[in-house]
Amino acid sequence: MRELRDSIAVVTGVTRGIGRAVALGLAERGVRLRVIGRNQKAFDALAKEVRAFAPNHDLRFYRADLSLVSETERALRDLEANDEPVDMLYQSAGMLPSRIELTAEGIERTLAVSFLTRFVIAMKLVPAMATRGRGLFLNMAGAGQRGTVLFDDPNFATTPFRPMAVVKQFQQANDALVVELAARYAASGVRMHCLNPGLVNTEIHQAWPPLLRALMNGLLRPLIMKSPERAARVPLSIVDGQSEVNSPLIGSSGKSIATGRRLEDPSYRRRVLAMADDLVARTRSLA
Repeated sequence: MRELRDSIAVVTGVTRGIGRAVALGLAERGVRLRVIGRNQKAFDALAKEVRAFAPNHDLRFYRADLSLVSETERALRDLEANDEPVDMLYQSAGMLPSRIELTAEGIERTLAVSFLTRFVIAMKLVPAMATRGRGLFLNMAGAGQRGTVLFDDPNFATTPFRPMAVVKQFQQANDALVVELAARYAASGVRMHCLNPGLVNTEIHQAWPPLLRALMNGLLRPLIMKSPERAARVPLSIVDGQSEVNSPLIGSSGKSIATGRRLEDPSYRRRVLAMADDLVARTRSLA
C-alpha cells in the first residue's frame, strides 16, 4: 500500500476493544481517521487520546446508529459530500445477542450491526477504491467459523434462538462479502481481508446470556483471552505491509484460513449479497 501518512481511513467500532486499538495504531502511523458511529463522547475520548501524541491530527466524526441502514447511508452521503478519497476501510462495529430484537427498520439487531450496515459501507467504498486502483478493506468478523445463513429466516422469526447460531450467521455473511468482493476486484489493487481476532478481552461478551457470560468471565477471560492491543497486531501488520498472507480470510495468528467449498461457490456468495440487498431494500421501503 502507498505511504500511510495522510491517507484516509473510514473506521467503525472504535468505542472500545480491538477497534479502538486499531484506530490508535492507524493514528500513530499518520492515517487520518473518519469515524462512523453513534457515540460522540467515545469519539471525543479517542480524539483526545490521539491528540495527546499528535496535536494536529485530522479526525472527523460521522454520526450514525450502525443498526440502521438509513443513518449509515446518511453518514456515507456526508462523507461523499466532503469529497474525501478513502484509502482504507476498517470495520469492527458489532454486537453479541442476548435475545432476538428487531431494529426500527425490522432487521434482527445483531445482523444489522454486525453485517448489514457493514455491507452497505463496503458496497459504497470498495468500488471507489477499486476505481482508483489502490486501497485496503479489513473486516473484523470472526472469519472462517462455518456458520449458516438463514436465507428464509435471517431475523430468527421462526428459528429457535441460539446465541452462537446468530453470531455464526453474521460471521458467515461477512466471509461471503469479503470473499466475493475480493473475487470481483481481484485485479484492482485493493487488498481485502476478513479477520478472526480470536477471544479478546472486551466488554462485548457481557451481552451474552448469564451462563455463557459466566463462562467467559470465569474461565476464558483469565486463561486465554488476549488484550485488544495484542489482537490489533495482526490487522496493523497488514496495514504496514508486513503480512504476506493473500487469502481473503485470516485467522487470529495472522495465517490464512481456507475458504471452504461453500464460500468457493460464486453462486452461494452472490446469494448472500442478494439477501443483503433485499434486506436493505426492505429498510428503504419504510422511509
